[in-house]
Amino acid sequence: MALAAYHRRAAVAAAQVLEGFDEERFAAAVSMPVGISFGSNAVASPEGRALLDLLVRLVARLYPTVSIDAPAKLERVTNELIELCRRVNPEIEYAAAEVGIAVGLDAAAFPTTIYVGSDGWDALVSTEQPQMIGASHNILGAGAAACIGAAKRLPAGVDAGRLGTEREPGRAAGA
Repeated sequence: MALAAYHRRAAVAAAQVLEGFDEERFAAAVSMPVGISFGSNAVASPEGRALLDLLVRLVARLYPTVSIDAPAKLERVTNELIELCRRVNPEIEYAAAEVGIAVGLDAAAFPTTIYVGSDGWDALVSTEQPQMIGASHNILGAGAAACIGAAKRLPAGVDAGRLGTEREPGRAAGA
């Protein structure tokens, strides 16, 4: 597993703000490959390109193994995104993923898929159906969708409480 070189620093920072943060539990939570798929509508608009860019940067920082999938006609964009992964995490590995994030209406699905899109200010996220990509130059919704999609990829039940000490439901760290 090729955790980014800065993983240890991030774990130290997390331990300072999350009571009882457990680095080994976090590493285990991000150890499974995560996929990103996209289609032509994701690269046809500023929102889609921004969503892909931020999503790839987040995934490459958090997950040591990725898969980036798109139709053959989008090979140039796929290669650019793979290169971006390598710039963010030179140790990143590539493998097929069972769980992934699909960007836009025409992106390929994974066995377990988080569908993301945006429409101006709105982040669109679903576990049931593909989401549209707006054509505006407002990329705030796209940024939020990338963040939510990357966070939802964490295995079910993994949250700050589960990565550290157990707390009573609804009780924040340090409360």
